[in-house]
Amino acid sequence: MVQLRSEDREANRFRIAPRAAFFFNDPSGALRYEVAAVSNYDKRLGEGLYFNSTLKLNVLENVSGVTQASNSLLPHVRTDIAEYKRGSRFKLNRAILNKYLTLDERLYARASLGIYEEMYRGAGGQVLYFPKDRRWAADLTVDALEQRGYKGWFDSRDYRTVTALGALHYRLPYDITVTGRAGRFLAKDNGVRLEFKRRFQSGVEIGAWYTKTSGKDITNPGSPTDPYNDKGVFLSVPLNIMLLADTQATVGFAIAPWTRDVGQMVASPGDLYDMAESTRRDLLTGDGLGNFGERKDEVNHPSVNPPVRAIPSPWPEFRWRLQQSASQSPTLPQWAKGSLLAGGVVLASAATDKPVDRFASKHQDNSVANTWGNVGKALPVVFAGAAGAAVAFGDSRMQNMGIISLQSIAVSAGVSMATKRAVGRARPGEGGGTWSRSSRRSDASFPSNHAAVAFAAVTPFAQEYDAPWLYGLAAVGAAGRVADRQHWVSDVVAGSLIGYAMGSWLWQAQRDDSRSRFAILPGTKSLGVNWSTSY
Repeated sequence: MVQLRSEDREANRFRIAPRAAFFFNDPSGALRYEVAAVSNYDKRLGEGLYFNSTLKLNVLENVSGVTQASNSLLPHVRTDIAEYKRGSRFKLNRAILNKYLTLDERLYARASLGIYEEMYRGAGGQVLYFPKDRRWAADLTVDALEQRGYKGWFDSRDYRTVTALGALHYRLPYDITVTGRAGRFLAKDNGVRLEFKRRFQSGVEIGAWYTKTSGKDITNPGSPTDPYNDKGVFLSVPLNIMLLADTQATVGFAIAPWTRDVGQMVASPGDLYDMAESTRRDLLTGDGLGNFGERKDEVNHPSVNPPVRAIPSPWPEFRWRLQQSASQSPTLPQWAKGSLLAGGVVLASAATDKPVDRFASKHQDNSVANTWGNVGKALPVVFAGAAGAAVAFGDSRMQNMGIISLQSIAVSAGVSMATKRAVGRARPGEGGGTWSRSSRRSDASFPSNHAAVAFAAVTPFAQEYDAPWLYGLAAVGAAGRVADRQHWVSDVVAGSLIGYAMGSWLWQAQRDDSRSRFAILPGTKSLGVNWSTSY
């Protein structure tokens, strides 16, 4: 809040301000701190072309007093922080050229070259798609990076990497934003990162993140099977709410349990989504001038501070679906006929259990069989994610199919798991006979839960859009469970029938979600008949 600042109408800025950082969990000391003076200089060089720089002078710090070396098993992309503090008191922390482009309507791009932050320099870019009047946006960021030296000027280390992260942003009511990122992180580990944040009317933002990657960063050598996953909370406070003059400056900080190397990202030279989100928010909430020229009653005006849109109650929709499902449930004779037919198919497929498993056991070390098994394991997750995406991004018809698909997945998984416990059949890899009992009833073989989920997920879409090829995809995944010797043939057949039956029943019961309306509109010299529907 104490700073020397200059800014003109072309966004050329100069600022000198203090900065403090704290490290709590250093094993060789309870608290490490750093107090510095930071100078920022930003210059507009041309249309969409900017130069951004930061100089930093450490005034007081004891981070360099860390005596315990990093025990990270990954490349030391963050845990050598003490070495950087020992390097030099005066450093060039940023010197970068940013070029911003509009590629097409609602499609934006940024190209960057130079020193990104205290630890990295390189070149990269970002592409953002920001659709109009939609709750979501997506971007892709790729950066080729080189680790900087400890002195903090133009020296370097021998670590180089390329990071590539795709992000999907989704805005919920109450100004809650959920962001999912997936790709390659700084330590060459691959994984996903979830971020949640809420923005209040004051402009204060609070949120948290959690990262799960392939990197095995062990914080406790005594428990190597429990690697650390990067996580933390963050807070951003606009200074405008505490000052009498307008300013766009904010104070932000993040707190993480450890400074580790897993799931780390380079500091963005200029995140396009943050820029677009801020611009849209300013346009929607007022004239963008802050306190300048405002009237005293404007703070309560709906156009300045729009009322919070409450999250609608899901109970009426849920009750309608329950009623529809109950009214369309098969009769007892229909259930009996279907069960007899399904039982006959399962018994017929059981005749192939032994010969197919003998063939699979001979080729279980084959790379094709292993890949096929991995596909069979992953496809149900992919199908469930596609159903969720249909709910979030589809039109009314596709949203309805996504909801039915998710319901079918839940019901089929419940029926499958209950049947597993009741039957208790051993898996092929356990070495028993085709109908021997499993020692772990919760992990029994009959029926295949993966097959049940896969067919339950695709059935509503296959029947609604007349796309039988979706059954082929589900069947390929189910067969992969047999190739990997996780199930007998009759297991996947039974699971497929369960998924198909539940998906067909719920689709038939809930597909007519049109909510049609019929009205007669009398006029002075006319009579109108109106019929409307939404799908």
